[in-house]
Amino acid sequence: MEYSEFITFISLNSIGLCFYDLKDVFFGNFNYRTAPSGKLYKYLAAGVPVIAIDIPGFDDVREYNAGILIDKLDPQSLKNAVDTIVLNYDVYRSNAIKLAIKNSFENTSKGFLETFQNEDK
Repeated sequence: MEYSEFITFISLNSIGLCFYDLKDVFFGNFNYRTAPSGKLYKYLAAGVPVIAIDIPGFDDVREYNAGILIDKLDPQSLKNAVDTIVLNYDVYRSNAIKLAIKNSFENTSKGFLETFQNEDK
């Protein structure tokens, strides 16, 4: 499946879910705690708000109001998060797209590429 087809497929979801097993191995691994999965970025690129476990790597979701971060994975927390997103869906969807643009390759690589381009001059 082409990437563009995959994003179209993901956009059929109303809300994306990004949960992790929070066992000791998770907290013992810095990368797992701080680096969001590619799944998150695919949801955002498709304009799909997310519900995710509250880990440092997902802080942008809170900052951009692109979804809801929950502390524990239980039915009531999940229901509250879904209800909140549904009540304000257009805002969360718009913010998901804004966050996707902020984290796009074009934007995140600008400084890096400019450094190399300036070295050639």
